[in-house]
Amino acid sequence: FSRFQHHVAISDSALDVLRNVYFLTTERTHCIYNGVDLTRFSPQLPGAGTGTGGGAGGVGFRRVLGIPDNAFVAGVGGKLVEPKGFQQVLDVLRAGVLDAVGHRSGGTYLVAAGVGEYCGLLAELNHSRVMCVGRLDQNGMADFYRSIDVFINPTTYHQGLDLVMMEAMASGVPIIASNTGSISRTLLVPTLTPGSKDPVAGGFTFTLANRAEFRAVWHRMLLMPQEDLVRMGKAARERSRSLFSDHAMALQYQNLFCQVVATAFDQMTNLNPSPPNQGPSTPRFRSKDRGTDFKTDFNSF
Repeated sequence: FSRFQHHVAISDSALDVLRNVYFLTTERTHCIYNGVDLTRFSPQLPGAGTGTGGGAGGVGFRRVLGIPDNAFVAGVGGKLVEPKGFQQVLDVLRAGVLDAVGHRSGGTYLVAAGVGEYCGLLAELNHSRVMCVGRLDQNGMADFYRSIDVFINPTTYHQGLDLVMMEAMASGVPIIASNTGSISRTLLVPTLTPGSKDPVAGGFTFTLANRAEFRAVWHRMLLMPQEDLVRMGKAARERSRSLFSDHAMALQYQNLFCQVVATAFDQMTNLNPSPPNQGPSTPRFRSKDRGTDFKTDFNSF
């Protein structure tokens, strides 16, 4: 760490580690969340047979898999490995969570999009309503999110923010996630959506390794009216729009780089002051979206 002047964390909990474990100063540490493409990962317009997110792509995704339009579909994605918490998913499935009866007459399904050892273990359950579709490209993942009613993120990691969870939220899908790291502090924070009077969280959390609580939260989602699921999905989307867009991420990195360059310039001019009445040239680097001018002299570098 001593070789670098600035360190960027991608979550609040990772920032805490930099400051409280490695004792780096606030001036050298920053938090910039990863961003996702809000155009690709979007709810679109609701349509028959879709998940909470809606969209024609979700209809086709379900029908290719033979999932009824009126089914309740939970989704998991990313690396299907133990550190991501998929042993918990396997245990809850074995305990019969898919046998619970909700408002949907089409039954309850689990669809896994990703690769890893637990894809094979899920297949070994030999359950007609558990499906692993493997690795999908970005457009395929967008349709996957639109086809599901809830996204499950049982991760055991304590520092980062899982990209698949952020994509699901951007797609307007409610979340079930383990209460670790920055999930409660950063992602599933009650958010006021346009037209609503009270803030709504974009999902529920459960205590890590507590299978009974995990199953209870899943069952709670299954019994929720569709309008409540949609409201939670809108809150998740609004949270993503305000904090986790790729555009917002790029702007924050741009601002940080400009501040670093400006600081270095100030330090150099203090060491090598300009002759009287002959100031340094100051080309401008403008962030149009923020309306801020950053004066830097690149001639000195």
